[in-house]
Amino acid sequence: MTVETRSRARALRAARSASPLHFASQAQADAYLILKEIKELKRLRTTRLKRLTLKRLHACYEALQSPVYKLPDEILRMIFIFAFTNLPGTRPMHYAITLTHVARRWRVVALSIPMLWTHIPVHPRLPLGALLSRIEAFAKRASPVFVNVVLELSNLFDELHETDIRAVADVLCRKVYPRCERLTIMGHFVWDSNAQIMAPGLFTFELCPHLRVLTIADMEFTRSRSPKLLLSLQSCTALEELTLAKCDFWVDKNERTYALSSLRRLTSLGASSVRIVAHLDLPKVESWTFGDHDYDHMEHAVTELLEDDERLASTIRKHLPALHRVTVTGQPCLINMETLARFLLKLLPLDTITCEDIFFTGRLTLSESKPNSTALLPRAEIAKLDFTRCHGVSAFLDTLFSRSRPHSILCKIHARSCSHLTPENKRRLQEHAVDVEWTTNPSRKLTPIVLVPISP
Repeated sequence: MTVETRSRARALRAARSASPLHFASQAQADAYLILKEIKELKRLRTTRLKRLTLKRLHACYEALQSPVYKLPDEILRMIFIFAFTNLPGTRPMHYAITLTHVARRWRVVALSIPMLWTHIPVHPRLPLGALLSRIEAFAKRASPVFVNVVLELSNLFDELHETDIRAVADVLCRKVYPRCERLTIMGHFVWDSNAQIMAPGLFTFELCPHLRVLTIADMEFTRSRSPKLLLSLQSCTALEELTLAKCDFWVDKNERTYALSSLRRLTSLGASSVRIVAHLDLPKVESWTFGDHDYDHMEHAVTELLEDDERLASTIRKHLPALHRVTVTGQPCLINMETLARFLLKLLPLDTITCEDIFFTGRLTLSESKPNSTALLPRAEIAKLDFTRCHGVSAFLDTLFSRSRPHSILCKIHARSCSHLTPENKRRLQEHAVDVEWTTNPSRKLTPIVLVPISP
């Protein structure tokens, strides 16, 4: 509704000439119409504001219902990065590829995030040409971020021909290894001279100057390749974490020692992986995890270290001068409490001893007479004893204290699940001048216990 000012003006002039009284009544009528129009305009303005509000709310609702087309690029980037960084376990290769097949905008956003393309698993589920092009594409899209590579050697050697294997190894060594930060090599496979000829460079870690985390699992290295592997590990100047899981090494006892000067965390799963530590010089390793996923093989590894050559355990401790934390793990693992107690005492001093999924076997060791308290023996403080899902903890502590001289009135030990302190066990532990108290809260401060190994 609009006010026609010109026609109104002509009407007012005509009315003014006719009669002043008529002019006053006409002006009153015009004022009424103008006020009515103003109210209508205000009502329309309120309606328009409500319409805009509803439109914005509807747009938000549509964005939630169909984010493929509605979400801004910045929000999509945040969602992609959050989903990628919170994936459980190993990140699947098809994760980034799936994002590029949803919509054109999603593809553009996914290709602009190098982090999405850093995981490069190598498996022969694709034809050779597609496999090589995919490896190169992932390496190019991940630039300049470092990449994470997973090699499945058993499938690779079973499915591909010799020339194809050499082509894959060549692409990895030229395009991927120079920017590789995490490398996992797995597969039930024997690495010998023939495998080295077919796939040269896969275990040449000199090609990975930025390698920080290395995992080798389910591999057997022959007598000719084991020293070569250790020599290649020695060239990793940036390596911080090494995991050897179920690997068999053939190394002579008089083999030279190989220094891993930058390594800080070591995991040895399997008897041979534990024994190989005696041939490694690890000056900066602070945490060592050893154990076995096989039910009864771990005891054999520790037993060989102590009984076949008892000096070998002391040699391992010399090769680990900065060692503070030791974790014994199995899923589950049987181990003789006497053997493990002797082995741990050889590794003292330590800040933390943690046992996970261990079944302590063997008979209880009778308490032995303690040596003179004034004897000049070195003390070794253990700031924390932690047992998780272990059986026979009290008996193991009895054996451990029997082979040492504990100096602590009260020892609070963190024991979670399947660990019980019976009155008889408590009485036996008190015979060692140690009053043990279970604490189920790991945040509570645990009382340090000082162990002094008994001289033979």
